[in-house]
Amino acid sequence: MKVKKYLFFFCCLLTIAASETFAQSAAFTNVQVKAKFQQSPAFQVSNYSASNQANCEWLVLNISYLTPNKTGESAWLDDVSIEAEILFMADYQGRKVMALVNGKTLYWSVEMNGKTHQEIMVVPPDIFKRYATKGIVHKSIPVVGRIIFYSKSRSILGGAYFSVNQSGTISDKEIAAMFEKYNGPVSNSLKIENMIFPRDKSPWVDIQCDSYDLIKPEIKK
Repeated sequence: MKVKKYLFFFCCLLTIAASETFAQSAAFTNVQVKAKFQQSPAFQVSNYSASNQANCEWLVLNISYLTPNKTGESAWLDDVSIEAEILFMADYQGRKVMALVNGKTLYWSVEMNGKTHQEIMVVPPDIFKRYATKGIVHKSIPVVGRIIFYSKSRSILGGAYFSVNQSGTISDKEIAAMFEKYNGPVSNSLKIENMIFPRDKSPWVDIQCDSYDLIKPEIKK
């Protein structure tokens, strides 16, 4: 029991440290996430009628961030990752629980050019179809989330908190407290792993593809 308490306390400290690092980061700054529910792109193809299903919206995380301006060997940073998490209230085995969904984007390399970079990560509709409160319109589901940028050595490069469909204003501090509560080793949250997809596994993969950094290809061994 003491070990669990120590682990929980340690995880809380990590989360608090991460939230403070977001504001103090000297690496990626002006990190913003504009999240919204939207239907997948419908392409017009000859001999095929494209349409979207009702109540079938993806949660799309539109991410932007500013890199430092560096030259020489420091002009590119390899193996940068974005780790995203969201929380929403779920129905699971006849009870209400908080669902914690996570996912990751891993870049081949990011140019340190002093410019604003963009990225997209998505949560597929089936997550909300299966776990959201029955009868609720998916695009009205309240969600809170956070993203954290990591270097190859797991140093925090920056991050941001975000929310969707909240009835009032919710602060970064309040969202951080929610992750402290539901992301610990003794939490009873429903953990759904690797279901926030990177852009290359989303319906938006072929849209403005030259506007984004290169995602590192998966190598199957």
